Amino acid sequence: MEVQATVSPAVQRLVDTAEPLPTCIDPAKLGFTTLGACKDVFDAATAGLVSSGVPTFRGKVTKLSRQAGGWVATLEGKRGTCEVKAKHVVLATGCEPKTAAGPKALCVEETFQEEQLRGRLAPSQRVAVLGNSHSAAIALARLRDLAGPLGLRVACFARRPIRIAEWVTEHNVHRYNSTGLKGYGSVFGAECMVNGADWLQIRHAKEFDEKDWDWVVDCTGYKQSPLPEIVGSKVEPRDEATGALAPGLFGLGVPWGEAPGRLWGKGLEDQPGFKGEDTFVGFAMFLSRAVVIAEEIGRQMPAN
Repeated sequence: MEVQATVSPAVQRLVDTAEPLPTCIDPAKLGFTTLGACKDVFDAATAGLVSSGVPTFRGKVTKLSRQAGGWVATLEGKRGTCEVKAKHVVLATGCEPKTAAGPKALCVEETFQEEQLRGRLAPSQRVAVLGNSHSAAIALARLRDLAGPLGLRVACFARRPIRIAEWVTEHNVHRYNSTGLKGYGSVFGAECMVNGADWLQIRHAKEFDEKDWDWVVDCTGYKQSPLPEIVGSKVEPRDEATGALAPGLFGLGVPWGEAPGRLWGKGLEDQPGFKGEDTFVGFAMFLSRAVVIAEEIGRQMPAN
């Protein structure tokens, strides 16, 4: 009940602040919202779990040791090192954005926050965005807000034209689910990232020369965060049916891409727009895999 009491208002705020899409490129007919609004829901869920008595630890797990009946996690935090025992462990270590080398590098996540971005930029500066992914679309959208007031010169350098995900109505799934822009990204991409705009140049990656730019934002992808050391058990390729890596050990998100089939695009695995589209795990697929893992853990738990 405590979890529901904290989550329900956050979900309602998410619904109330969602914006309608200008065009129906995406099946999200209820509109789009931001990952920040989604984060508020999960922050509320975490707060509810903590207040209901679920133990929590803040720190970094550096080692997982397999022992009879479960795992022991070595945790390093502000209060030192401790060990936590668990029957099941889920690796959801996530990823980190790539950062261009050198003093001109501007982290892509800095560009997502307009106030923080405004504090870094000066009038008439030149900003190069590398790549035309969804992250690039969000970064460019924030730069558009500042391009006029600050007189910025902005260019997007990419190796191929943008790709917008296509909704396949009869199969209830996206084509180009990983590499194509969806939601807000698809709307902004179609408006500004195809032919450019008065504030934005679209150029090929081979034309990029770092010396021509004051700031460089690398939006060409993310790298996986390091996994903890795992001892006492061999980690196998993930079982796609359950998400298991070893007895009691599961993985979701980066670095385990979701290939078409089990969670999306079933029966379309070898068709264009589906084959090879397993390089990135979107938010919806992340949650879908989390449900699969939760159900598997539930099946393994002893009955009361």
